[in-house]
Amino acid sequence: MTTRPTGMGFKSDTELASIGCGPEDMCLAQLHYTVLGHLSVAFNYRRISQPEAPDFTHAVIRLSSALDVADEILGRIDQPGKYDPWDEDRGEDARGDWRKNHGMLRDIRDYRGRLVHGRMWMGIQDGQTGLLNFSRIGREKQYIDWRSLAMRSIAHDYAPGHEILEDAWRRVLEYIETSWQAIL
Repeated sequence: MTTRPTGMGFKSDTELASIGCGPEDMCLAQLHYTVLGHLSVAFNYRRISQPEAPDFTHAVIRLSSALDVADEILGRIDQPGKYDPWDEDRGEDARGDWRKNHGMLRDIRDYRGRLVHGRMWMGIQDGQTGLLNFSRIGREKQYIDWRSLAMRSIAHDYAPGHEILEDAWRRVLEYIETSWQAIL
């Protein structure tokens, strides 16, 4: 799909046709690079031993975005020719159609939505370790009313950001690898 090793960039439509490829193939190649880009950024954030709220949030956003794009790839491959390769709205359809039958890791996507759009408490400083703890994925719903933080023991529902990111990272990679192996 690229002009490597002699050049940088992607092949023209004529060059693609000469190797039996077309717009759908180019769309999938670009989506693959996009997944890799999101995972690359998330990889760097997850290596921070004590992430602050902005870094933690950005890592979760990138992991969720990698899931979104991976699901679009899977939807497009599952139903070739159904979605216009240059219509991003159709990409949403490919993603949605895939998720109707294979919706995985919704908890990570929902967590991202709450971090970005909701009233999720951004973190609690651990008095002993000094680490900033965040609610674990799937447990954040219990703390939408911030007053509930003072009313119960939250130790089992909160963890250091790097632990949450490491678990989410592992789950996202496992999902992408397993799904791609099954369909590709």
